[in-house]
Order: sequence, then structure tokens, then C-alpha cells
Amino acid sequence: MPESSTLNDLMLYYFNETDMTDAVLIQQSIDNDVETEEEYNAIVVTMDYIDKSMVNPSEKSIQNILNYSRSLHKTEF
Repeated sequence: MPESSTLNDLMLYYFNETDMTDAVLIQQSIDNDVETEEEYNAIVVTMDYIDKSMVNPSEKSIQNILNYSRSLHKTEF
């Protein structure tokens, strides 16, 4: 791994997709390099925003989709 972490390294680290050696090196890079820390924090904030913005469809929407699907199935025969 390069001396400074790349954005790809930080993404892999965020998703816990690095081996132990790389994880330690990336964490050290985050701890010791302000730019790397800012990039990692931006990833964390972005992923939190994405997680919060994902909503489940309402029960009515699910029922509408299922009813539509059933109606298509009936007309095929």
C-alpha cells in the first residue's frame, strides 16, 4: 500500500474490506494526515446521509405493486 491512503483504500477501509495490515496502515494515515482524515470523514458523512435517505416504501405502495403484478399474471392466460 502506498504511504498515503488513496480514496479507494479509504472506501475499502470504511466497508471493512482490507486485511489487518492495510487496516492498521490506513488508520495510522487517518490519524496522522489531516487531508486523509478529512477525506475519510467525508466518506463517513456521505454514507450516513445515504443510509438515512433510504426509506422503505409504504404498505400501500407495496400492495399497489403486488396488485398490478397479479393483474398482469391474470391477463397472460
